[in-house]
Amino acid sequence: MIRSTLMLLVAALSISLSAVPVGAQTVKAEDRAAIQVRIDQLTGLIGQGDLVGAVDVIPILLQDAMAARFGMSRDQIKPAMRQAMAGMLDGVHIDGYGMDLAAAETLMTPTAGRTYLLIPTWTEMTIQGAGRFRADTQTLAIEDGGEWYLIRVEDAPQQALLREVYPEFVGVESPPERPANCSRPDQRAQRAGGRA
Repeated sequence: MIRSTLMLLVAALSISLSAVPVGAQTVKAEDRAAIQVRIDQLTGLIGQGDLVGAVDVIPILLQDAMAARFGMSRDQIKPAMRQAMAGMLDGVHIDGYGMDLAAAETLMTPTAGRTYLLIPTWTEMTIQGAGRFRADTQTLAIEDGGEWYLIRVEDAPQQALLREVYPEFVGVESPPERPANCSRPDQRAQRAGGRA
């Protein structure tokens, strides 16, 4: 129960959704600047080890839906997450995290015509007893109420919650998870003929 709650609540890394490509000019310069502010906010939180604080970068509507699903108020989300993560992140260290807004893909939902971005995202972590790993994913940027937010929706329950709150994402194709995008840097170096 705690693990599934955590997976729904931690908004940090990635989404795998694709829809109708639209011209990059549909995202104004001021909107890109607002997205960059969110990226900087999230990157700073993760750099400080505050993965729980990352919930602040997701839409209020989504926060409320997650809280309601587990019988919580929005104010109860963070304390519950901190309690859950205390044990789950034992032995895990985030070595690096970043997003490439310049390489983001601009898309539009087939219904309601909502424009959103998929931003290439990478995370490197060291897991005690297992080594160092890198995950290359994508983060969804979405505008709601004049504010831009970042959302992680990488598995079926998370995607269902997104579509519950934002029905325009119903019917948007969700490719299967790509475990090949998660690898150990030393293994990648060996495959490339380099040194670990």
